[in-house]
Amino acid sequence: MKQILLAGLISDNNLGDKVIADCTEYLYKNETKNNPGIKYKWIDLVGLTVLQNKKPFIVRKFNGALYRFKIKAGHIGVQNIVKSFENYFEPLIKNSDLIVVVGGGLIKYKYQYFWAQISGLINAACKQNIPVVLNALGVEGYDEKDLSCQYLKNL
Repeated sequence: MKQILLAGLISDNNLGDKVIADCTEYLYKNETKNNPGIKYKWIDLVGLTVLQNKKPFIVRKFNGALYRFKIKAGHIGVQNIVKSFENYFEPLIKNSDLIVVVGGGLIKYKYQYFWAQISGLINAACKQNIPVVLNALGVEGYDEKDLSCQYLKNL
C-alpha cells in the first residue's frame, strides 16, 4: 500500500466533523506507522459546495428546495448528478490504494447532497478497483420513497 485517500468535511464549520477526520487520520497513521512509505492525501467534500455557501441564506434555501423538487419531479436524474461527481473524483483518486470516508453526519438527504458525492466517489473507486471504507457515517433524512436514498442504498 502506497497511498490512503481520506475524504471528509475537513474545512467544515462543524467541529465534530473535523474531530472525526483528525481522529481517523491519527488512527490510520498509528496503525501503519511500521510502513513509513504510506502517503496520506485528503479530499475535502466541503470544498465541492463552497460556491453555494457564499450565496445569501434565502437564495440557498430557495435553490435547495427547487433542486429537490426537480429531482423528485424527474427533471434532474439522480444518475446524472452522481455521474458528474464520479467524473470529478476519477482523476483525484487515481493513485490511491484505499479510500476512507472519514465520517460524521455526511449522508444527508434533505438539505445537503453529500449522498451524491459519496455515490460518485464509490462509483469512481469501483471503476479503478480501489476499496472504500465508510467510517462512522451518520445518515439523516432517509426516506424509502426518495430516489436519492435508493441510489446510495443500492450501490
